[in-house]
Amino acid sequence: MGGQAGGFQGSTLKDLGGGRYQATNGKRGKRTFGLVANGGNTLPYAPLELYLMGLVGREEVPPIVFFPDGDWVDRKRGIFTASDKRTLTIEDIIRENGERVPGVREAQKAYRALVVILSPRPVTDAEWALVDSHAGYFSHQGKKPGWGHNFWTATRGLATIQMDRLQDAARQPIAVRRPIPTTLETAGEIAPQLLLRVAKEHYRRDEYPQAVAAFSQVLRINPDLEDAYYMRGYSYDELKRYEEAMADFTQVIRLNPDRERAYLYRAHIRYRLSRYREAIADYTEVIRINPRSRTAHEFRASSYEQLRDTGRAREDYRRACDLGLQRACANTQ
Repeated sequence: MGGQAGGFQGSTLKDLGGGRYQATNGKRGKRTFGLVANGGNTLPYAPLELYLMGLVGREEVPPIVFFPDGDWVDRKRGIFTASDKRTLTIEDIIRENGERVPGVREAQKAYRALVVILSPRPVTDAEWALVDSHAGYFSHQGKKPGWGHNFWTATRGLATIQMDRLQDAARQPIAVRRPIPTTLETAGEIAPQLLLRVAKEHYRRDEYPQAVAAFSQVLRINPDLEDAYYMRGYSYDELKRYEEAMADFTQVIRLNPDRERAYLYRAHIRYRLSRYREAIADYTEVIRINPRSRTAHEFRASSYEQLRDTGRAREDYRRACDLGLQRACANTQ
């Protein structure tokens, strides 16, 4: 059904033949879909979700295609296999569960919410600022460049949510804390692990320039934080800034010489840049750490092929085939 609940957008579904299908969540540039949450706030609510919220009528909910026995083939590319394809209509849902009550005309459209922070220690001003800025945008009636959807945009402007001015709604007077400016300088006071979560959220939303800036800020505070280099390397790779990506994966390896994925992703970049000897060295490190890595054997074989070393290429394809990678088996002769 897509949207926040997860799943693919029906219009993107492709039948690849042989019980294989490919689909995305409908977001531009996205090659796959999620089973839960489906990209966080980068996607609006799906029509069925809006119907269940009482914001649209039944006539706006298209049929939903689903596969009860679906299983991933290539999750990054949205490719899966299934033998049982079914369609669920809004009439099927209503027949089983009844109409949404109250209906779209009477349903609530304006909401209030209270944000509560539970912490084993006092919350810093910078942490208050971070929560305040996110709550402020989520309840904002408009779109802010560089951010994902908030409640208003995700509902197509059909509903609002208010998270401020609690003192106006409370029956008894309450103390109001002084507003805190939400500047980058204020955010810089946040503990590195909290800021790291903010940076990862930018990456999850495909906001790669913001992710790079946030990971860089983390590393200014703690220059030995392995995960920050790792995720910034991913972000640079998405931006096609390959030299910077490789430099970050090299830093990860310096901090953790047995981090398999750092070698693997640096190898992939070197392979794409036709630096096959360097790629082979990295794939060899991956195999040292994980001798059963089908991916490393396959790509090392391909690198050997590019260097016209057919003997070593066949040997690696044979090992990948033995490990269960069927497409490698055709290259073992």
